Amino acid sequence: EMKIALEVFSLIVAFLAVHTNAQLVSNISPNGVGVDEQHVPGTLSVDSDYDERNLATQAISSNARERRWPLVNEGVLGIAIVKVVMRRNGASVVSRLYDEQLYTDVHGYYEEDSNTVASQFNSCSFGNLTVEADSTNRIIHEVNLPGTVDDYIAPGGAVRWDLFYSNIEEELDQTTNVTMNSNITNIIVVVPIDVQLGNRDGMPIDVMSKKYLILDDFSWNLFNLMHGLGKQIGLSLSGDVNQETYGDASGYMGRQANPSLPPLSQPLGFRRCFNAAKSWQLGWYSDKSVELDLTTKAESFKISPVYNYNFPRESNIVTIARIKLPSMPYDYYMMYNRAEEFNEHTSDYINGLTIVKGAKNFQSSFVERALYIYPTVWYNDQVDLKDFDTSGRKLRIKLKGFKNERPFNPRYLKVEVKVIG
Repeated sequence: EMKIALEVFSLIVAFLAVHTNAQLVSNISPNGVGVDEQHVPGTLSVDSDYDERNLATQAISSNARERRWPLVNEGVLGIAIVKVVMRRNGASVVSRLYDEQLYTDVHGYYEEDSNTVASQFNSCSFGNLTVEADSTNRIIHEVNLPGTVDDYIAPGGAVRWDLFYSNIEEELDQTTNVTMNSNITNIIVVVPIDVQLGNRDGMPIDVMSKKYLILDDFSWNLFNLMHGLGKQIGLSLSGDVNQETYGDASGYMGRQANPSLPPLSQPLGFRRCFNAAKSWQLGWYSDKSVELDLTTKAESFKISPVYNYNFPRESNIVTIARIKLPSMPYDYYMMYNRAEEFNEHTSDYINGLTIVKGAKNFQSSFVERALYIYPTVWYNDQVDLKDFDTSGRKLRIKLKGFKNERPFNPRYLKVEVKVIG
């Protein structure tokens, strides 16, 4: 009886998560104004009533200020972990995190360790981009910075990053071979939480002039590690209707969770991948990608979750789709954001078809909509987007069906896209 009760409770929570996501996507515009909505039995049609072109321009303008690393989508990320020891009030201060935890969260101790940076890069890229520890036979490096904490804080409270990095490099040169090791591509620096050098909102500090990722005890987790390293492999931030610059909680390049969702619907971990626009940019699923040119005809296709990329039983099923917009500075990208396996902790647009607006130069991405098919009632969900071209024609994206294995988790979705008007 207890097992049955737990299963029923899990189904209720899953339904609330999907339903809440659908309502958020359907009813909220970037200005907080509800969009026009028509409900017909068997069909959910949403007609976007705001200017997508202007919204995309704003997001692209915001994210274009970030400094970018060149794209890294294959090979090896050689990651070293460095603990910084600083002096304050005559005493040493250092991160309270154990060396074993720091190492395991990045590299893992066992092959089956799944909640690690190494596991997520290997899984999401299907072996194209892997992570290795440095070969110095030391789990964690430790450097003592000269001076006191106050020496690294400028008047007004800003951190003197130039001095901070200069001294870290000098100390690393003198005490380790990390900076001279050609196999090291990224250095994760763990600073003491006491000195508040880390960004306290849980996001890593964005310093792109070096391959350094700065975290403290408060911000140390798998999401922030993947988010910061995502920037260092050349990816930009990703927004959505709730926060245009970094609001996308479906992948790693936005924020950890959607604060608007009920607590019970939030996953308790950070195993996820990158959204549709980022995945297209990375090219990891290029042989199961499709580019749609709708200037002459409608298109339909089947799309399965990213973790089914190597699933051998299905043919003619794609992992990612791109819709080319002929006269816009962006295109649309679609993925099926099913919450399972190494994407099990995606925190928004859960089990939906995400429609992501991505700048043609990949400087920005933005989750425009997500479509859902509920398991209890047949729905053909669709959305009409008003920005296929400058002539005012609309882009219609519609779910035509699915192949189901169990409730809330269709194995693939059937999608139709066409231009209307």
